[in-house]
Amino acid sequence: MKLGKLAEVYYTAAEARKRLGIDEDTFQYWGKNGRITRVHLPGRKQAVYSKKEINNMAHIIEATAIAEKGEVYNYRKPTTYKLEH
Repeated sequence: MKLGKLAEVYYTAAEARKRLGIDEDTFQYWGKNGRITRVHLPGRKQAVYSKKEINNMAHIIEATAIAEKGEVYNYRKPTTYKLEH
């Protein structure tokens, strides 16, 4: 489905799934349970999805993944050396 000028504001389902990095079953489940807002525009059979909402969700998912991964720090005893001029 092509959105034309509406593509500035909305994603198609395929675009939204790709942006979120989730499979179709998960996406459909989220839509049915209201986790993702489906927008039904007049004259269109298929729902579209707010880019603002999807992008915000994608950022939260990415931030969670980064936080879960965490950073590994190696602590070492400090050493000193003398600079020669």
